[in-house]
Amino acid sequence: MELQTQPNNWSCMVTAFAIALGVPVDYIIKILGHDGSEIIFPDLPEPECRRGFHIQEIIDFARIHREQAIVEIQPQYCFGNRYDEKTWTPDIDFVKRFENAMRDYRGVIGLRLVSGRQHALAWDRKLTYDPRGNGHTDFTIDSEGVIVFWILESIGTY
Repeated sequence: MELQTQPNNWSCMVTAFAIALGVPVDYIIKILGHDGSEIIFPDLPEPECRRGFHIQEIIDFARIHREQAIVEIQPQYCFGNRYDEKTWTPDIDFVKRFENAMRDYRGVIGLRLVSGRQHALAWDRKLTYDPRGNGHTDFTIDSEGVIVFWILESIGTY
């Protein structure tokens, strides 16, 4: 993977996927037909007020233009609508399950930072690539507030 720097404050996810997919972020933006800059929530602060990019746009790009499927892995999950002992699945080792997925696949890690903002990092099975231009770092699921891991998997043609 080659590090790319996000073009603005609302494009970390699209840039992380560009890194993981091995394409220039400008190419994905061109195909999607927007740069995420439209202000759609004027009452929110920067960059949350911006359109940004939705994961479904990235899923379509990856599937159509790179023959890659994006599979979401959550670090923890439960059944039902409530987070309590009745809905959790206590027989599952969530950390091991998540670490196994990260060991086996490249993709993008979604985080909730201490500031409350969300951020995305490309992942190559060993190192993260930060679209903010911070280089490569080792990573464990305890390092940050991991909320999702999007696996990239080749789907090829039938």
